[in-house]
Amino acid sequence: MALLFCDSFDAYSAKADVLSKWGLGSNGSAWNNFGTFSASGGKFGGGSINIGGTSAGAANQILASPVGFTYSAGYTICMAGYVKFSSVSSAGAGFMGLSPNGTTAGMFDVTTSGLLKFYPFGSGSPNATTGTRNLADNNWHWFEAKVVLNTASTGSVTCYVDGTLELSLTSLATISAGTPSGFVLGSLYQANTNFDDVTFWDTSGAAFNSFPIGPRRIGCLNPSSAGDSTQFTPSAGANYSCVSQAYSGSAYVSDTGSGNTDLYHTPGLGYTPLSAINAAVLNVFGYNPAGDGTRSITPKLKSVSTVASGSVFTLPGVAQNVQRIFYTDASGAAWTATNINAAQPGIGD
Repeated sequence: MALLFCDSFDAYSAKADVLSKWGLGSNGSAWNNFGTFSASGGKFGGGSINIGGTSAGAANQILASPVGFTYSAGYTICMAGYVKFSSVSSAGAGFMGLSPNGTTAGMFDVTTSGLLKFYPFGSGSPNATTGTRNLADNNWHWFEAKVVLNTASTGSVTCYVDGTLELSLTSLATISAGTPSGFVLGSLYQANTNFDDVTFWDTSGAAFNSFPIGPRRIGCLNPSSAGDSTQFTPSAGANYSCVSQAYSGSAYVSDTGSGNTDLYHTPGLGYTPLSAINAAVLNVFGYNPAGDGTRSITPKLKSVSTVASGSVFTLPGVAQNVQRIFYTDASGAAWTATNINAAQPGIGD
């Protein structure tokens, strides 16, 4: 593993679309009443989500990442994203952290003065050491954290905010009780918490395994025209328009055979990346109407004149989103903006 999951929130058109990628945490029912989506409220003017703080308990564990991990002593997980807090928190409630848990345990929070603090997993009491800056100033901040998980006093927590070290905890049990297995988003207590460009990863893979990575932007490239291969059958209109529709749309492409490929052009990035491009992440949303486990899809990405294939995804009986990660272009070289802009995402069977 390495990069586990990421979301720019730019592919959505409505609040309901968010649950196409995210699951609900142990307090996920609060998403219905206190979660919102904005198509233009993000850090860079694109999509973002907001979770309104309700009560100390209900504000935690709202949205759960669809990809988790298996705990072992010393396993190191990382999380990052742009966060914006409307005001300081008047009680304990976490905005980002570990699941499953129904309390602040394993979460990052801010104090009544807006200072960053950490709750070990399985504990309702935060570590006494806090950050030094007021983060609850209604401005976007790049937050990234690394947690070395351990039930013994050999764990650690390191947090950067806007590229500057904000919190460093060593020689502590980052797990007090229970076993973490995933990532979760929540909100400050009775304060709005906004999220954009969220990323979760670990340090076990050969790529995307460093920390800190510094502020990052996740670009969203939806299909805009037909690519070099059009072999699937559209339900209506052009193949690319079916694939680029909102998650809540009803159009689709399908195939009853095998060995076919659909590729699509995108409009490319509308900006110049200010840092290295770490990966191209392909999102595929699909299902097998028969639900018999006999059909699969293969994510495809054409770059530098070659089509690369991601790992095969067996289609479930209900629509599900899956991400496949391409750390390099098809030649094995690091991604450049030019090659990203010319790349053709697609699917095959």
